[in-house]
Amino acid sequence: MSKKILFILFFILPFYLPAQTDNAGKAFKKVLDKRSGIPIYFECGAETFPAYWHTPEISAECSSLDREERDRSAELVKKAMAKYPVAVLQQNIKKVYVLKTIRFYGQPFGGTNSLDAVYLTNNGVSLGYTDSYIEQVFHHEFSSVLLRNFPAELDTGAWVHNNTAPYGKGGVYALQSVSAGTVFDSLYWKHGFLYQYAQSDMENDFNSFAENIFAPNPGFWDAISHYPALQNKLNLIIAFYNRLNPAFTRDYFYTIK
Repeated sequence: MSKKILFILFFILPFYLPAQTDNAGKAFKKVLDKRSGIPIYFECGAETFPAYWHTPEISAECSSLDREERDRSAELVKKAMAKYPVAVLQQNIKKVYVLKTIRFYGQPFGGTNSLDAVYLTNNGVSLGYTDSYIEQVFHHEFSSVLLRNFPAELDTGAWVHNNTAPYGKGGVYALQSVSAGTVFDSLYWKHGFLYQYAQSDMENDFNSFAENIFAPNPGFWDAISHYPALQNKLNLIIAFYNRLNPAFTRDYFYTIK
């Protein structure tokens, strides 16, 4: 496996619940999703990121989640994971982190993933980290893990065939060049993309559909119904998930709708 960092920018940073405490009166550092057995961590420490992310080039940094956001974050991650069969979760990730901030290459990121973990950020509802945003980050990042683990299950040729405009130079470049918008826009729909950032590369394009089939934004299904290229990509991503587990049927995703 290449030592190249395996992460994907989800969003540029988007625009109270009391924390549970342990017997010492301190905010809890992690919780366990009892259904899957996967731990959810909230503290930034020496073991948070893979060692090779600490090179001068990548320069991974993070800060621990505010204690008043830990209950909400835990429930949102559990809600997101409940949409997957336990086997799909256990076979692909070992842990989830929800942190206040994460930075790579000197840039803030909204989410990322490694070989065995998903990383999310939450800096409070007032700054745009809404329930729907945080859940979408999970689905977005987990879809990168699944695509990396099962690349043969997606017909990439058919996927790219739906594009009438080329991909860009990737997520980091999109962020640095201020071209990472995530607002639905018909300007991109007609070219086969949901929003600006989805056009940065094929993985981000795939991620944009994953986040919306599991936690759809308003307007997603309407856009799908009016643009054949988007409908074709929907069919391809549903086929991908169905190959991973038969529970992921078209009816299943239309029920989430």
